[in-house]
Amino acid sequence: MAKFNPPDSFAFDRPNEWGDWKQRFQRYRIATKLAKEDGEVQVSCLIYAMGPEAENIFKSFTLSEDDQKKFDVVLGKYDEYFYPKRNVIHERACFYQRGQRPGEKVEMFIRALYDLSEHCDFGAARDDHIRDRIVVGIVDKDLSRKLQLEAGLTLTQTIQTVRQSEEVNAQVHQQQGEACTAVQEIARERGKFAYREKQQWRNRRESGQQEAPKMPKCGRCGKIQHKDHERCPALKSTCHKCKKVGHWEIKCHTKAVREVTETEPVSQTPYFLGAVTNINKNNDKWTVKIVIGVTPVTFKIDTGADLNIMEEETFNMLCPKQQLVQSNIPPMSSPGGQLICVGKFQANAKYKEKHYSFPVYVIRSLTANNLLGRDTACAMGLVKRIEKVHSAFGEHGTLKTDPVKILLKDNAEPYAVYTARRVPLSLIQKVKEELLRMEKNDVIEKK
Repeated sequence: MAKFNPPDSFAFDRPNEWGDWKQRFQRYRIATKLAKEDGEVQVSCLIYAMGPEAENIFKSFTLSEDDQKKFDVVLGKYDEYFYPKRNVIHERACFYQRGQRPGEKVEMFIRALYDLSEHCDFGAARDDHIRDRIVVGIVDKDLSRKLQLEAGLTLTQTIQTVRQSEEVNAQVHQQQGEACTAVQEIARERGKFAYREKQQWRNRRESGQQEAPKMPKCGRCGKIQHKDHERCPALKSTCHKCKKVGHWEIKCHTKAVREVTETEPVSQTPYFLGAVTNINKNNDKWTVKIVIGVTPVTFKIDTGADLNIMEEETFNMLCPKQQLVQSNIPPMSSPGGQLICVGKFQANAKYKEKHYSFPVYVIRSLTANNLLGRDTACAMGLVKRIEKVHSAFGEHGTLKTDPVKILLKDNAEPYAVYTARRVPLSLIQKVKEELLRMEKNDVIEKK
């Protein structure tokens, strides 16, 4: 039988690594058949493998003589010593808030969910919770909707589907990249051909092989210049374009206006749409219901938005149906990529028995909601700019309240101690002056 060395001594200054070290010792215990030995032998091997400091910790345990010889009891005491008491509500909140980050691989997202669920006490329903979080948290919202329609979806099927989707998308992007490379190669070849043609023309010009000079043409009929202007055939003809006599349509310089349209000014600065989240998760104080036509629409008040934004799905539910017109604004960008603006319409809205009219831009997005821009919100009286803010702090930057005293337990020990950052040489004198000023004004205690 092969011989196995026990794991290295446990690093007591890193108690968060206790789980990994314990799992490695358990494998060593099974591989060497130590688990079949007496409990007292197993406990001794555990304490010896951990290192000298484990003896002092073992002595602090209040165990009977019989329990000191039971491996599971002693191991449980070490778990209580190294593992702090966890807040299940906080652990679950971290789990439910975890979503796939932009650019993050699906495999890394799934592994993160497994790690976060370790301390959530889900029990037998752990796989169902991980499955639901994958379906809701993935970046591909089209795939998310497809998975939500699957009845009896299991965790294994979910993981397999999202992995295959990521591989297919990667292959499609690779094929598009190869096609772009081919197009660029063709463009380079055409550029080289045009350069050769231009170079040949320069060589012919330098060698004296110039083209024959062009003959001047008549400004009335477009033919070769007449010696006698009175012989021009267009002299008494009527132009079919401007209806004037004396020239043909081919030489008419009148600019005909065929259509007059009104266009909106194009902004040179591209619009950026930052974080757009679910309205139901936001504070109701920052959402407002506005009736457009006869349809109530929920908007989020966004003082940082220059435009009024509506999601295409909401636009399709408006009654009566609104007509979209083409918008000339530049493409809008967001953390998730470029947003497609399908058009705009003039909303005739009603809020608190008052009527308003403002432009709304409709975008195609699976995650965006409706935003009420800064100008419209101000016009409706929903927000107001405050010109002056009274400071709640004193002259020295301290809050005008009674001092707060923090009490610590007598046996409290810091989990970690960090040294202060070094002050650059160029700032040492300024730091000293500031500390003296704070001591003089009783902001900090004198040492």
